[in-house]
Amino acid sequence: MSANKRARARIRAVLDEDDWLRYEDGKHEFVRMGDLVDVCADALGFDLNIHNYVFTGELRGVSYNVYGRIDQVFLYRGDRLGERWVDFDGCVYHHKEASDE
Repeated sequence: MSANKRARARIRAVLDEDDWLRYEDGKHEFVRMGDLVDVCADALGFDLNIHNYVFTGELRGVSYNVYGRIDQVFLYRGDRLGERWVDFDGCVYHHKEASDE
């Protein structure tokens, strides 16, 4: 593990609990601020386990709902037009290029 990875903050999945956000693929590593991630979103607005959109970017922030759970993540893609808040369904994946699959 690089020194830079240790220095970046882990993200709480639930406030006031010892529950950290982890990747869904692979070894379930901790997700950290600044990681390049893929986040799936349900375009229909409710969870039917159908993920229609995949948003990719550097994780720059999170917002929590009134229950203390993450409800949105802020992704940055390298330019101002690439900044966006994405509704969060609970799953974060390591970013994979199309050629990596």
